[in-house]
Amino acid sequence: MKPLPLALAAVAAAVVAALLMLMEEPSGKPDVVDRPDAPHSELGARAPLRTELATDERHALESLPAPVTLPKASSLEQDPTPASYRAALGGIIGRVVEAHGGAVPDLPLELLGGGLESVLPPLDAIVRGESPELAVELGSTLTDSEGRFRFEGLEPRMLGLLVLDPGGPRAMLHMLDESPVSGATRDLGDIVLPATVTLSGRVIDAERRPLPGVRVRATDLPAIVLGSGVADWRADSALLIDDDQGNHQLQMVLEPPPSLARLERLLPFPTTHSDDEGRFTLDGVRPGFISLVLDDATHQTRVEGPMGTGEAGSVRDLGDLSLADGLTLGGRVLTEDGEPVPGAQVRVGNQLSIAPGAILHGPIVADAEGRFLAVGLREGPARAVARSAAHHVYVADPGGAYAGGQITVVLPSLRTLTLELLDEAGEPVLNARVFARLLPIEYAESLPDFLLPPTGRGAEQGLTQDEQGHLLMGDLAPGLWDILIAAEGYGPVRQKHDLTLGDVQHTQVLLLARGLALRVVSSADGSPVEHAYVSARDVKDGRRGMPQPVTAGRTDAEGRLLLADLAASSYSLQVAHPRYAVHSMELELPLPEPQPGSPDDGALLIELSTGGTIVGSVIDNGAAPAEQLMLTLFRRDGLESAAAIPRMTLMAQDGSFSFHDVDPGEVRIEARPRVELASLTSFWEPFAMTPHARQELFIESDQEVEVTLMVGSTWSDIPTGFVEGRLTLNGFPAAGWKVHTWGKIRRAVTTGPDGHFSMGQLAAEDDVSLLFSAPGGSMTDGVVDTRTFTLIEGAREFVNADLSTGSVSGQVRSQLNGRPIEGVAVSLQNTDQENARRWRSQRGGTAVSDADGSFHFAIVSEGSYALHAKAEGYASTFTEAFAVTGLRELSGVLIELSEPIVFSGKVVLEGLDETPSWLFLNASNARGESSGTRADVETGSFTFDDLPADRNWTLECYTNTGAELQPIEVYLRGDRHDELLIFRPIEEVEPEIESPIAEEPKALGGGG
Repeated sequence: MKPLPLALAAVAAAVVAALLMLMEEPSGKPDVVDRPDAPHSELGARAPLRTELATDERHALESLPAPVTLPKASSLEQDPTPASYRAALGGIIGRVVEAHGGAVPDLPLELLGGGLESVLPPLDAIVRGESPELAVELGSTLTDSEGRFRFEGLEPRMLGLLVLDPGGPRAMLHMLDESPVSGATRDLGDIVLPATVTLSGRVIDAERRPLPGVRVRATDLPAIVLGSGVADWRADSALLIDDDQGNHQLQMVLEPPPSLARLERLLPFPTTHSDDEGRFTLDGVRPGFISLVLDDATHQTRVEGPMGTGEAGSVRDLGDLSLADGLTLGGRVLTEDGEPVPGAQVRVGNQLSIAPGAILHGPIVADAEGRFLAVGLREGPARAVARSAAHHVYVADPGGAYAGGQITVVLPSLRTLTLELLDEAGEPVLNARVFARLLPIEYAESLPDFLLPPTGRGAEQGLTQDEQGHLLMGDLAPGLWDILIAAEGYGPVRQKHDLTLGDVQHTQVLLLARGLALRVVSSADGSPVEHAYVSARDVKDGRRGMPQPVTAGRTDAEGRLLLADLAASSYSLQVAHPRYAVHSMELELPLPEPQPGSPDDGALLIELSTGGTIVGSVIDNGAAPAEQLMLTLFRRDGLESAAAIPRMTLMAQDGSFSFHDVDPGEVRIEARPRVELASLTSFWEPFAMTPHARQELFIESDQEVEVTLMVGSTWSDIPTGFVEGRLTLNGFPAAGWKVHTWGKIRRAVTTGPDGHFSMGQLAAEDDVSLLFSAPGGSMTDGVVDTRTFTLIEGAREFVNADLSTGSVSGQVRSQLNGRPIEGVAVSLQNTDQENARRWRSQRGGTAVSDADGSFHFAIVSEGSYALHAKAEGYASTFTEAFAVTGLRELSGVLIELSEPIVFSGKVVLEGLDETPSWLFLNASNARGESSGTRADVETGSFTFDDLPADRNWTLECYTNTGAELQPIEVYLRGDRHDELLIFRPIEEVEPEIESPIAEEPKALGGGG
């Protein structure tokens, strides 16, 4: 089987990410767990769980904002949640503060998360008409005058994300690194917002008229990614995936359901909107290099960046930012016979340059002649999809068209699926309900229903049934259909039917629903367990993807439940309640007939026991780790178990931690750095690192297990040595610096107040590198300096790293008139050959020129450097190399920016066996200057608009084919247009004697 294409893989990744923030059920007022050894403003210490509160602590809790009672995630239970269940749920409290320690009042907060049933509703719930929505929005609140907040009614088996200021200027994410605990409230401590900068400006149209209501967002995502078309996504968008899978063309349109579309506003991008005069102020932007995205419903989306923000606390006016009207794309929707389709629904969008597909906007309604017109498109290829009615699936145009042109979408003839529904005795089954969804490819059945929901079919959608049980489903597009059938008194059936080549007839036997009566009680005293969630999954279900229950329900006050929609088969039964361990069992239906006088009238008796407890500590070189670590508890269950949701907690200052109500079985505990509240990229950094420590355990019910996690404990399959050290900066301790290392064991630690750090056990290798980055940086920012050494197996290596640094300052001016230029991105490039592998961080290695054109680098390691300056409207420029020495400032460095030249033309590829899906050109020269641009894959057209003049350039072409192409040399004195670049594979090039580059080569072909 060919792997998922890029776009579908991205969707699958989003589904996996959604599983990490699932939601279960609601709400109540549990007891409170606080930290007696630390005030709310202190981050770090954590005491063991307790249920008693001092008077002052209860008073403090009562002064928190009113508790947020979370809405129900499932509509299986229509009655209010019983008090006994509410008391078993958990809660969280915390406080949001500024970097300087001041409270952040009235800040909107939204909690995302939950458990498996919100993502995997049972089949019978879909049959009852309950939409398979992604229910992860648990609740929202505002911080009070002291910055404090509280959420209640949380399931212990959940992962969560706290969204700060969703859709606002300070939008950020905070992972709940403290999982809720049954019957208790956990204190998250202080959530510290990083220092920010303020960006302002005015949005205008092509006629310089102000544009109100334009959305302005800032993100650390690269502009090259956003500019590929990703930035076009809005809450009402759809995604076209159109990829050649060899013997199958994968084509599908994903229209996110409302629950998923709503999450677009929760992206952690600082956001604001322009006012009536087109002006905006965005005051929550993290310092560094960012991309600015401006969009509305009618104009072309603009991506500005990468741009430097300036230092924390600064204010930068970006001036006027214009949105182009964009191009139009007109077209028609026709039948296969060439007849117009009036009222057709059409979506249109630009083709993505990084994936096979397009982001589509609309829908637009075609007129009586089937005509439509879309606006606001970028230059380049565009795609269109159409359908004749809302219950039909979208059909894409065959190959797209260029924006500004015309396109035609031809709707194929529809198919009919005839199903003969019979019972086990061969009698017809009437009054069946049918739900259907079109699969783009066979293994797309792994897409959950909330992403590709099955829709009900009735007479209006072309469904009829005769008295002989023949079910006729018309109005079906050609393709592979996933059909769910249910009838009263029978078990639901879900199967695939391929209508690609024509109509299909099939006989389907429905099995009589046997039902399963059960009673859930406590193993301790036999008391009934009310509101327990019981789900049954068919073990014989051969469909790929996440396991979906056939049916589910909640027990009543006597612990009883009847699962009526179960036919004869093998089932995996799951019973979950927040106060007890998850109970799993497999059974075969029908069950044996109960003996006379058996208890509970033959109901299956299920006894729930309480979970175990883990009490542990983390030890680093004989003491508690210097930095607070996050402990994550994993189980080996697959996604079919509610117990498989990871749980998290933080260690106390003395290294201690605990997990309560742990489900029995094999578990693994990992210790990692805390997730930083900084940027979208740094958010995932801890998960890219090898755990500081890990331990596998076996947990039994009602038992307590003690465990000690040793930081850097030996990995059985990797030869290791022990590494620690001390970092100083110009002879003084460097506190709060990040130390990274990559290899078979990946680690990231933070230096203590004395500059000490411990990497623990690292893989014994010849080339171990420690990478040092300044406080506040992230993994993607790079590093300030490195130390490389050989680590011998079993050895203890102490790295005494003294960074000798200087500083660099200067000014950026216009070469044309000598005036200073503000807002220029200036970066340091290391030119030491022996340090070619050294990275330069965006915080220590980049700066932004201010109003008088000046820039300053405060921390620069000793070495040889050049400065690179880039600004819109100027040529990308490099300075000559210069030396930086320790404890000295190199001042007065002058960077003069010139007007850029434009080099454009067409790329032709010869000798390739495969047609590429993308082209990228890179221009570089001996001075280290470089620039890149995409070439249109259809026409080969390209444009460089930021090259400095009077340079010899090496042009390289990259494609997705993996072929190595011969570079082309060219000298550019000024603008050149309509050039033809012919690239050929290197293996076809005959060896030639190297000769000097001609000043202006006549041929622009590589090889041949």
